[in-house]
Amino acid sequence: MLYLRRGWTLAIVLIAAWTGISCSSEVLPPSDPQASIELSARFDAKVVDRGWVEELVITISAADIPVPLAFNIPVTDGTASGVISAPVGLDRLVEAAAFGLDGQETYRGSTLIDLEEGENPPARITMYPVADSK
Repeated sequence: MLYLRRGWTLAIVLIAAWTGISCSSEVLPPSDPQASIELSARFDAKVVDRGWVEELVITISAADIPVPLAFNIPVTDGTASGVISAPVGLDRLVEAAAFGLDGQETYRGSTLIDLEEGENPPARITMYPVADSK
């Protein structure tokens, strides 16, 4: 992971897959296709040792997502990782916010991505310090 002078980078590996297979004999309408998103973030030891990053919160929103999706990813030994799901579609706003031991937001960043069926390329979010958080 690249360490940037003014922040850090979060790599999001996106792997999309269709869902909606039913085990029932009843005919159901197809569900919206979902993308599984594998998250991986590495934090500089200095940031972690000072207690500036304890948890990562990922929020995904879009015009066709009525309520933004939010996911809490704990940071363990300087790494946050997990798998989340979001609807396939264009212009997904992915926002990342890091919170310190005191619960205060310390870093934030965002990017627009398109989630498609099948494997997606990694997306990067550059995180910047939140003013007055340290």
